[in-house]
Amino acid sequence: ITPRKTTSASESAAPSARQTTERLPAHRIGIRGEIIMIRALQKADIDSVAEIWLDTNRKAHAFIPASYWERNFASVKQMLPQAEVYVYETDQGIQGFLGLNGEYIEGIFVSEAAQSHGIGKCLLDCAKDRKPALRLNVYQKNVRAIRFYQREGFQIRRSALDAAPGEPDYEMLWRRERAESGFTSIQAYKLLTIKLLYSMFLINYYIGAFAWK
Repeated sequence: ITPRKTTSASESAAPSARQTTERLPAHRIGIRGEIIMIRALQKADIDSVAEIWLDTNRKAHAFIPASYWERNFASVKQMLPQAEVYVYETDQGIQGFLGLNGEYIEGIFVSEAAQSHGIGKCLLDCAKDRKPALRLNVYQKNVRAIRFYQREGFQIRRSALDAAPGEPDYEMLWRRERAESGFTSIQAYKLLTIKLLYSMFLINYYIGAFAWK
């Protein structure tokens, strides 16, 4: 059994077996002024990341027995080295992580002490920067996570049932608002306006030229 639910700072998931070779951003300043880095998972991170996964799920999902997550702990930990995972690291260590499977968010996890400081959003922005669209599943009872994703532009597509824990969930979808050419809708509108103004200029120019003949 592989738990697959996802969270803003407290939902659940097991990342898929996929490793990234993409170069990630260097150190930068976090929202609290600390030095942070979002980077790919390394072998030395596995114990810390697995503990965040287990602790977060047990505390965030009072509606699911803790034994469900504990039964899956070993298999999730075993999958992590082959997964596409990004960690959020400060000088205090790893504070959270994100698991991806293509355009599917397997999960966003933030340690309890670091929650409500924008780390989940930073990890989600990392995924948005790399994907034109994102999907995820979230338990219907996790109202906090649902509201987070809705604020971030996700929309509920359908309701389903996660059979393993027997809990209803929502499938949610986010798409980047860009035209195929790479322009945003605002940029495309500006370009169209410029073209129309130029066309009007040409029309007026030729009308004036004929008027002098």
